[in-house]
Amino acid sequence: PFRAGEGRFELNLDYRDLVLRYLTGWPPIEAATGGLSLGAQGLEVRLDQGRLYRTDLSQGRAVISDPWDPRRLAVHLVANGPFADALTLMRDTPLAGELGPLAKALEVAGPARLVLDLGLPLGAAGALQVDGRLSWPGPASFGLLGSPLELTGLSGELRFGLDSVQAQSIRARLWGAPVTLALGTARARGARSATTRIQARSRTSGAIMGEVLKARDLLRERFGVRAEIWSATSYSELRREALVVERWNRRHPEATPRKAWLQEQLGDDSAPIVAASDWMTAIPDLVAPWINVPYLVLGTDGFGLSDTREALRDFFSVDSTHIAAAAMVALARSGERTQRDAAAAIKELGIDPELQPVFVLDR
Repeated sequence: PFRAGEGRFELNLDYRDLVLRYLTGWPPIEAATGGLSLGAQGLEVRLDQGRLYRTDLSQGRAVISDPWDPRRLAVHLVANGPFADALTLMRDTPLAGELGPLAKALEVAGPARLVLDLGLPLGAAGALQVDGRLSWPGPASFGLLGSPLELTGLSGELRFGLDSVQAQSIRARLWGAPVTLALGTARARGARSATTRIQARSRTSGAIMGEVLKARDLLRERFGVRAEIWSATSYSELRREALVVERWNRRHPEATPRKAWLQEQLGDDSAPIVAASDWMTAIPDLVAPWINVPYLVLGTDGFGLSDTREALRDFFSVDSTHIAAAAMVALARSGERTQRDAAAAIKELGIDPELQPVFVLDR
């Protein structure tokens, strides 16, 4: 007898090359090797090695802590393998209810490390518990199928469960520029209705970004205009992709014309666009043919000058006040504000409308 701990009972088994099926709808663990221990203090299954898809498993264990009242089997797995296997796990299991269509739209590459904790109910009344952590021990990337968007050099951690997929600070590079990602899913009624929101914050999206943010505040506080900020990491890449689409359309005159990726992102929005850059205006102008709304470009055309950054931006008319004024002019050209509103904004912001441009020698 050992219910009260007065006796001893132990059963130890070694196993190898087994297929472990632990839950309906989840992939089995193949080529499993390890051991099983059963005693008065509980049941533990140890996994020394195994395979999930093409991914190697290690440090795995499954535990029932109370053999007299077994309500839950706790499973812990550590997996190191292709990033694609981790995506398959999230796409082909009940986790797909959270990622939804996004899982099938992603294209991934590189290695990944997956730490997975499952709480399997042993009774009809229990609920499955899932706590997963995904990270990238080596160069890894993901992109969206059918688009030039690709994030490389992933680092950080993605956490997921049956009711959420979350990440607060995944670091990556987008077209060569470092960005920080935040990711979260809205609660879904099924895999097709799940929505995943991804926010990207660029750490070096251009030194001009500070002036753009100030201009947004000026527009809101002084003129009641709500501005949306986009960061164009590479005008050259946007133009190259658009030229490829243009070439295809030119060679297939009877087919339905394709749209450049930039046009797809802008959609049918009629809001005017102001592009502010520390480069010459010729750089943002590279994408002008594919923008069908009023498009004003501010840049640093002119001659070299030594001064503080603030003074130079005022000199080249690319500081926050000039960006805000350009936005009001663009709104007037689109019909959302009057020409009088634009002129009043220029005056209120202290801009001399008669000042000659920098590249005019007799300024």
